[in-house]
Amino acid sequence: GKSIGNGFPLAMCVTTPEVAEAFADSSLHFNTFGGNAIACSAGLATLKAIEEDNLMENCRVVGDKFLRGFNTLREKYEFVGDCRGLGLFLAMEMVENKTTKQGSTPVPLQRTS
Repeated sequence: GKSIGNGFPLAMCVTTPEVAEAFADSSLHFNTFGGNAIACSAGLATLKAIEEDNLMENCRVVGDKFLRGFNTLREKYEFVGDCRGLGLFLAMEMVENKTTKQGSTPVPLQRTS
């Protein structure tokens, strides 16, 4: 994931202590460049910007607005099933039938002029 490094190739893994302990004596690892000072600086700078610019709250506010809009569409259209998410991780489920929640058949997009 590049988002945690704001474009810099950086990844992270969040887990419970129990899962982490299971890998303690293993040769498996979760990263290639772990401990790289530049990667750590990029990650810290990104986390600092997220905090200083209040981006978590902004994601909550904007996500709530999108979800309200999605739910308005769900009430209006039969092909919109469930709408769910948190922050800006949102989903709108397209269905053939709202009662059975049978998924819709993909339709190829067509270019319009």
